Amino acid sequence: MWLYLCYYHLGRWPATGLVRPVLNPLNQFRSRLLHKKDEGAPTIEIPIDKLSVKFCRSSGPGGQNVNKVNTKAEVRLELSSAHWIPAYIRTRLAEQNVNRVNTAGELIVSSERTRIQSQNVSDCVKKIRHMLDRASTERSAPSPEQRQKHAFRLERAKMERKSDKMRHSSKKVQRKTFLVED
Repeated sequence: MWLYLCYYHLGRWPATGLVRPVLNPLNQFRSRLLHKKDEGAPTIEIPIDKLSVKFCRSSGPGGQNVNKVNTKAEVRLELSSAHWIPAYIRTRLAEQNVNRVNTAGELIVSSERTRIQSQNVSDCVKKIRHMLDRASTERSAPSPEQRQKHAFRLERAKMERKSDKMRHSSKKVQRKTFLVED
């Protein structure tokens, strides 16, 4: 059991001569994964059976093997049928990740970080956990001091941009050659 936990936490498995066929790409995630924010905050469970996984060829270096092996993992989560996520978190998740949601309402997360399919799938699940964490945290309204600092910074940036434009314009004027008519 200890050896199994070591390999699980390291994220890699020992190389053995036995080759086992993987029927379901999410076999290592059979149990529901818990997403824990804080000790007082509620946990959001990610049911693995609601995720669909697709593998395709990864890009980048890797020699001839990269053209033969499908290691890039693409995990899709249908937001409309994800009733295990509260509605306000689902809408915020869709708003924050507009470029990752397709027209069918699926959140698409891909990973090609490693050359092992299972590690790329776990990376995708970690990304989904991070997105859920970001969508479930409430941002506090800015204080009056923060608003004042922001307005001051915007005004200073405008002034710097205008002074840069004036400097650039005067440089261009100095380069011009004036023709004197007789």
